Amino acid sequence: MKYVMVTNWENHWDNLRNNRTQYSLGMLKSGVDPSSLPESAETVFIKLKPVTKVVEKAWIGRSYNFHINRNKIEFSVEIAHPITCPDQYARFSEGWFQVSDEVNTKSELLPGFMLNLGSTKDWRTFENDLYMLLKCIGINDAYKYEQTDQRGKADGYFSFGNLSVLYDCTLESKFEKLKNVQISNFCDQLKKDKIEVKSRKITIGQHKKAVWIITKCRSSHQLDQIDDVKIKEVSVYDLVDLYIRRITSELDSEGLEEALTKIGQG
Repeated sequence: MKYVMVTNWENHWDNLRNNRTQYSLGMLKSGVDPSSLPESAETVFIKLKPVTKVVEKAWIGRSYNFHINRNKIEFSVEIAHPITCPDQYARFSEGWFQVSDEVNTKSELLPGFMLNLGSTKDWRTFENDLYMLLKCIGINDAYKYEQTDQRGKADGYFSFGNLSVLYDCTLESKFEKLKNVQISNFCDQLKKDKIEVKSRKITIGQHKKAVWIITKCRSSHQLDQIDDVKIKEVSVYDLVDLYIRRITSELDSEGLEEALTKIGQG
């Protein structure tokens, strides 16, 4: 059983007091039977803009602990992570819908640390979990620099096929001025024929090259390009989606290299 819950109410869905809210029975739409509510249900939560009623944000998670109180149903909300609103739900009006199990968002496939990537406020945790995410995606040649002395340095480096990337993680949403010198330094490193990683010199002369600043932005995009080095802000949520795609479809190494190379390029 899966639900879609849509509203334009303030603080929904990621800033609820005590993670609890309610719907009146009149808000129940197709398929929702108040007499047979589950203990828990995978749920797509959608926030609409108040005036235009177009989708502002969407999340995947679960609704649970349902309680009928006269003409209202109270319930708890657990957000897993933001998502791009699925096309089939983008025109849903405000209300509570039950949808087919065939529409599977695969949130049950996410390890616990991936579920926490969107909520952590600790930069060390964010950095460590990002490294594990890269490994889970299938990037075996990923290296994380020591956290003890990273002033001006990247958080890590990886290569996959013909792609070489220096990446840096940040919880800051406005980072460009703060990291401008760092990004320039990263590009200078990648322009060379070899890059030094943990006392190893790796040849990257003919590789496609990129600098990734990994953040919690909603979607990845290219910021700039210096010579042959592309500079991108990469969404952690896009990387989680790539992990899901990797384990649920026939995405081979060539396809993964293409996905990593084209991330943030529309």
